[in-house]
Amino acid sequence: MMTMSMKFRRNGRNMSAEQFFKEIGDEAIKRAEDRIESSLKQTTDPTTGSSLEVTRLHENGKTVFSVSGSPEAVEEAKRNLKGDEK
Repeated sequence: MMTMSMKFRRNGRNMSAEQFFKEIGDEAIKRAEDRIESSLKQTTDPTTGSSLEVTRLHENGKTVFSVSGSPEAVEEAKRNLKGDEK
């Protein structure tokens, strides 16, 4: 019986399969978080015409976005995010 050995390299570094897939997963999560933050920041407050103030927090292994603006702006941000779920 022939066994196969797989080697994993990322950015020129050798690594375990576990580390390789962890880094890919972490990168995908960061990209998704960046997209959400960008979408929130592009939302304009209909009351003031300015962009929303967005803060990204990491709490207990979860990412939380805090949005400041008028109630109408916050509702618009929620609608925009729901549109991104497609």
